[in-house]
Amino acid sequence: MVRVVKEYDERRTEILETAERLFLEHGYDETPVELIIKEIGIAKGTFYHYFRSKNELLDAIVDILIDEVTTTIKKLTEEKEGDAIVKMFRVSSYFRTLAIGKERLTDYIHEERNAHIHFKIEKKVTPPLVDCYIKLIEQGIEEGIFNVKYPEETALALVGAAEGLSEGHHEHANREKIDQRKIVAALDIYGRILGVREGLMTEYMMKMEGY
Repeated sequence: MVRVVKEYDERRTEILETAERLFLEHGYDETPVELIIKEIGIAKGTFYHYFRSKNELLDAIVDILIDEVTTTIKKLTEEKEGDAIVKMFRVSSYFRTLAIGKERLTDYIHEERNAHIHFKIEKKVTPPLVDCYIKLIEQGIEEGIFNVKYPEETALALVGAAEGLSEGHHEHANREKIDQRKIVAALDIYGRILGVREGLMTEYMMKMEGY
């Protein structure tokens, strides 16, 4: 019985990993179920035993991505090394590099017709991200870096500011453009929200980016 369950999980994982690779190589719309089952060497009926449709398969891939994101930001937040600002930059850097190599899939997810997928990601990722920021803000207060009276509300403001400032940057054509003004503005806005001395966020960025 245990072996049967394991075989089921192994086959499901194989389908998920193969499908994600093909989606990244060819694009979601350009990857039919037939190509996935041909790549694995299984019957179409076997595929539909695990997933009722290609959309359900994509939904499962998104769930895995969400789990990966929430686990990683929690780990970055709980690291012993680094003060609160250093950890915030690590979290920010993780999100900036998250889509590298996954452009075809992320472009598809961000299409207007797939707003429900994007909404699902935001709904599941935002609460743990806010929790992480609350912990980092509380750490920064203890370290004497942040001047914040309301950690929870400040965390919500940070997440909202980050989403607003990154609007449109998921588009493939925009990824190669580095808007220096927006970077400077973002650092200034985050610094004001956190109540740090002027220029401190820029100093940290230059140090961490090796300028």
